Amino acid sequence: MTEPAAPIPAAWYPDPSGSPRQRWWDGTQWTENYSEPQMATVPYSTTVAPDAAAPAGLKVYTPWVWIILGLLVLSLISLLTFNFADYMAAILLNPNNPFAMFTPAYLFLAAAGFVTYWGAVAFAYFDHRDLTRAGVQRPFHWAFAFISALVYLIGRAVVLKRRVGAGSVTLWAAIAYIVLSIVVSVIWIMNAFAYMMQFAQYSNFS
Repeated sequence: MTEPAAPIPAAWYPDPSGSPRQRWWDGTQWTENYSEPQMATVPYSTTVAPDAAAPAGLKVYTPWVWIILGLLVLSLISLLTFNFADYMAAILLNPNNPFAMFTPAYLFLAAAGFVTYWGAVAFAYFDHRDLTRAGVQRPFHWAFAFISALVYLIGRAVVLKRRVGAGSVTLWAAIAYIVLSIVVSVIWIMNAFAYMMQFAQYSNFS
């Protein structure tokens, strides 16, 4: 008794009707989604071969990418709520305590960074998997999230814009996060400088 053949995974395949186009197989049957054949390159030509189109009605924003953005919001909130003056005071007023820097606020900030980093890596994998299953050819690879969640979100937006003409929301969200992070960092530096000046004056008078 012969075993049933393994199912063919969903992907683009040569059109079984014999046309030069590729046709989308959804895992169970042929769909009516076709990709136009890439144009042959001509010497000294500036024409760029287009990418194969994704199936109509593709949802480029998976739940996973929204979770990644949510993790970035969590990290930004942890930055905004971190009291830098209290942190500096805990260190400067306890010079002989090597654990003075490990305040509850610092530990929360470190935990938020850990969750954001590894969560972004895991959810980038799921996001890449779902985009591939939906028919997007060569989406931005999830492993770039090991560099940074921002790198993945920006690269994802650029590649999806080229592949299917949509998906720019994550790019603008990443840019907004970068701008806000710069503002928070500047405020941190100013507060740190002001506190150290006050501490130096207090030390001179004591």
